[in-house]
Amino acid sequence: MQTDTVPLIRVDSAVKTFTVRSRSLRRVKMIALNNVSLEINRGETVGLVGESGSGKSTLGRSILRLTTLDAGKILYEGQEIQHLSESQFRPLRRKLQMVFQNPLTSFNPMMTIEAALLDSMRLVTELSPSEKKQRVFQLLDQVELSERFAKLYPYEMSGGQLQRAALARALAPDPDDRSPVRLEPQRHGYRIIVWNRHGIHWAQHFRCTRAVQRHEGR
Repeated sequence: MQTDTVPLIRVDSAVKTFTVRSRSLRRVKMIALNNVSLEINRGETVGLVGESGSGKSTLGRSILRLTTLDAGKILYEGQEIQHLSESQFRPLRRKLQMVFQNPLTSFNPMMTIEAALLDSMRLVTELSPSEKKQRVFQLLDQVELSERFAKLYPYEMSGGQLQRAALARALAPDPDDRSPVRLEPQRHGYRIIVWNRHGIHWAQHFRCTRAVQRHEGR
């Protein structure tokens, strides 16, 4: 199947429920995803918006295969990924990365930024150690950080600088990606970016190609 004729990511009739305790301590089912379908094409910046509990994070985690669906399918470039073994999914994990809302808590405080980026490339076998180190500097340049930041620890950087480093870390595992990545979402080439936020104004702030509204699992 030609990957340029199918959506980069397709979610088909996704269903996910959780069992939680109510205030009366009884176990009740909470529907996080209720027959959700979504297609995202190359070059899009998609804003995923909705109130707390609407299933935004569950959908994002399901796309990254951090949460298993009860029913439905998730396809990456036409390939169903929910039922792949870990060894089969590992090559795709390099292409599906997460940038956390709070970058400080997502970095190891004992590792420099260079060490963190190199650690994210540990499964990249096609690059030599010297090539990986050079890629660190290239990635920092892509997110508009100078080479001096490679030797800094997370607590030595501002929140904005650290979020840029987090973007570089998300890009690091896929050295075949030659898209001209910059901080502005519309310049991310064929890379897909999904912003997870509560209000529709965030989709406008990040200049999203389109926004997807989540409400009560739909």
